[in-house]
Amino acid sequence: MRSLVLLLLISFGAIQLGLAQNGGINLLTISPSSYALSKAEATTSIPDGSGSIYSNPALLVYEDYSSLDLSYTLWVANIQNIFGGINFLRENSALAFSFYNSGADDYEQYNRPGPSNGNFSVQYLSLSTAYAYKLNNISLGVSAHYLREEVYTYAANGYAFNVGIAAQMVKDRINLGLSLNNLGEMEALNTEPTTVPGLFKMGISGDVFTYTHPKNNTLPLTLAVSGDYVHRLGPEGNASNEFDSDHFNFAVLLKVSDIIELSSGYRTGETARPVSLGISLLTGDISFNYSLLPFETGFGTAHSLGIQYKF
Repeated sequence: MRSLVLLLLISFGAIQLGLAQNGGINLLTISPSSYALSKAEATTSIPDGSGSIYSNPALLVYEDYSSLDLSYTLWVANIQNIFGGINFLRENSALAFSFYNSGADDYEQYNRPGPSNGNFSVQYLSLSTAYAYKLNNISLGVSAHYLREEVYTYAANGYAFNVGIAAQMVKDRINLGLSLNNLGEMEALNTEPTTVPGLFKMGISGDVFTYTHPKNNTLPLTLAVSGDYVHRLGPEGNASNEFDSDHFNFAVLLKVSDIIELSSGYRTGETARPVSLGISLLTGDISFNYSLLPFETGFGTAHSLGIQYKF
């Protein structure tokens, strides 16, 4: 009976964390980057600094500069996601490293009705490295992830790989991307291993048009769009799971010169967070990103802050 109660409590905590919705380790199905979250994660073809380790590692080499990235996301149910990464750019290649931690520690544990025995935590960690190489307008990339999960007194280790390809066309105005994400497995956690949610993603992005006022050509306005198709790999689980059915992610970006970027994203399918909004401020070598993701299930709103330093 005690084990059953504990299992139910852990399952409840997992649902609160969004693990049941995401069909596996949530840090592999939630982008670590504030920049990507503001675009409904439609970034399979959009370079995102070291955040591309998780979306499409082939994009790492399409950056203009090496960069250091930090992001903090306050998810629903008081879950905190912390990400840090660095991308070293060379002439035709890129090497990147990152860490990504997600979890909460305020879940109460009960053996029987009455006072709790205290709190327990649910934590997930990914330590990653990636490499990308560009040949003309096409690039290839691969990333490897060491994974660890800790739920109550149980812990398990695992691994995952991402493989991607990207291409730039029409004088770099259109980007194409394709990736296989989260190819791996976990050790058993207590009795059963947590699912590693393998995904196939392909995306396209590009500038639609640029408007420059005749009397002020210093602040051009550029409208850009992006879209991703996402397909779950492996056996399906709950039919209501957003990653158990094919769906699309879309984003619209409005760029004001190289100073401000406003973005909005939309996710189709069964999801509790279909809409996202964001703003990016570009100040020389430093960029600030903010994204807002309202949930439809009454859990509240997620907020994410990020900073990128280019060098």
